[in-house]
Order: sequence, then structure tokens, then C-alpha cells
Amino acid sequence: MHSIRRTRQWIARRRTALLSSALRGAAYATGTGLVGLAFYLIQQQLGSPDAPAGR
Repeated sequence: MHSIRRTRQWIARRRTALLSSALRGAAYATGTGLVGLAFYLIQQQLGSPDAPAGR
């Protein structure tokens, strides 16, 4: 029970840092996904032999 209270206090003290870290991680993930999608679309447009067969 004491450890649960201590954990809640730790989270309350670190909330801003935790939220900032989570937001940063989400931004990195979004950017990585967009870059991956862009390269995939470029690969499709160029007709790369490694690209899966299109329509």
C-alpha cells in the first residue's frame, strides 16, 4: 500500500516530464511513419523492382 502511494506521488511530481516525453515519442513516431510512407510512395512511382506489383 505504501509503495502505491509513493508511486502516485512520484508520478504527480514527474507528470510534466512524463507528458513531455510521451509527446516527444509520439512526434518521433509520426515523423518516422510519414518519412516511411513518403519513401514507399516514391518507390511505387519509380517502379522499383523491389516494390510489390501494383494495380
